[in-house]
Amino acid sequence: IVGSLDRFVQPFVELDKQVKNIGTLGVKNFEEFASLATNLSKTVPDSAANIALGVYQAVSAGISGTNQEIIKFTETAAKVAVAGVATTEQAVNGLTSVLNAYGLKAADVSGVSDGFFAGIKLGKTTFNELNGALANVIPSASAAGVNFDEVVASIAQMTALGVPTAQATTQIRSALVELQKPTGQLQEFMKKLGLSAQDMQEKLSNQGLIATLQELEKSATAQGKPFNLLFGSMEAGSAAALLTGKNAERATQTLASVREEIEKGVSTEAYDVAAQSIDVKTKIFLNKIQAGFSQVFDTIGTGAVTAINSFSQIGPAIASFAGFSQLLPSKADMVEGLKDFQKTLNNKTLPAIKSFSTSITNLIPGLATFGTSASTSFGAAGAAGAASGTATSAAWMTALAPIVAVIAAVVASGALFLYLYNNVEGFRNLINGGSGKWRSMVSLGCGIFLKRVGDIFFHMGQQFSKVWFCCLG
Repeated sequence: IVGSLDRFVQPFVELDKQVKNIGTLGVKNFEEFASLATNLSKTVPDSAANIALGVYQAVSAGISGTNQEIIKFTETAAKVAVAGVATTEQAVNGLTSVLNAYGLKAADVSGVSDGFFAGIKLGKTTFNELNGALANVIPSASAAGVNFDEVVASIAQMTALGVPTAQATTQIRSALVELQKPTGQLQEFMKKLGLSAQDMQEKLSNQGLIATLQELEKSATAQGKPFNLLFGSMEAGSAAALLTGKNAERATQTLASVREEIEKGVSTEAYDVAAQSIDVKTKIFLNKIQAGFSQVFDTIGTGAVTAINSFSQIGPAIASFAGFSQLLPSKADMVEGLKDFQKTLNNKTLPAIKSFSTSITNLIPGLATFGTSASTSFGAAGAAGAASGTATSAAWMTALAPIVAVIAAVVASGALFLYLYNNVEGFRNLINGGSGKWRSMVSLGCGIFLKRVGDIFFHMGQQFSKVWFCCLG
């Protein structure tokens, strides 16, 4: 019972917590993210709570804009996570790193996500590898005026030629640094070409990294100098070798292909394919069910959900009938045991059931009045008029599920006893063939139990009827 209730209550509680966390960042109208995240969860496999967590991480990373723009960013991150075999948290981290480095806005996220997937498609790398390695090069590339598509194309080229992603980003960064601050042979070479540091900065910004390296490589070759050996570090020289000379044509084509992939929206294509998997479809389907329950919980209000959640936490205690295992006679003197049994039923079990069922009914506003006043009370409680009566009734029937289950369990136990007595000879002989003392104790015990169970049924039936008719208006 508790597990079934928690299946729908806990995700709603977690969503509420994550939305409140967003509010701690000073986001205006942060409550809107509850419905925004719930609606988005119907189209992506992430839960509404995880989506709200993604919003929190995005805002913490500096993403700003309207709430609609922020949720749109988070949607892109969630889809990138699916297509890139990553988590939404990892996707948010990677996307925000690039956006922040280049001073871009949340609305520019699609181009960045397309850049990631262009590199994945054309190179030998993964989203998580790129995500972990881009920090090596993005700050330097941004400072040099080298666009993200150039960085992606360079990584794709180099990884396709066998260089690990992290190593490729380190090599590209080294080349950028040395081009802007040349030393040794590279410095002498540039002096002969009449290139200053300012000239190199303009070339990188206007022509891009690949075109600039290839131009310099042609000049070095014309002078009979191996271009890659002009660099002061092996890392920078390796990047130059893989992007120029015999690899120049491939590098140029890779850059063109990266830009084509970005233009056509390659990340969207990747997600559309991944979204056809059974796993993704199943998660979205379950999210839609959860969204329906969340809407009901939102309608009945946080106070009622708090009560339901509290009941789910103490459910094991209630389900045990206030320590039912301790009610069974365990002493040698079974008559004394039956007296203890009766005392516990009177003092623990019946009051616990009464308190629980009464608490359920007290959750509903205006239960003291019926008919028209009850319907009016429900409307005032946020049921959005008569049209929401079905949702409200469904919510309270969910809350009453533990009571119904208790009744069903006792009835089932009685039915099992009758079935065994009527159909199993050994069981029937045990009941009929015992001593007179045994039969009298069984009779006494059954009488006590049935009387108290009758009291329980009577009280619970009254409360259940009140709730039922009140919910039906």
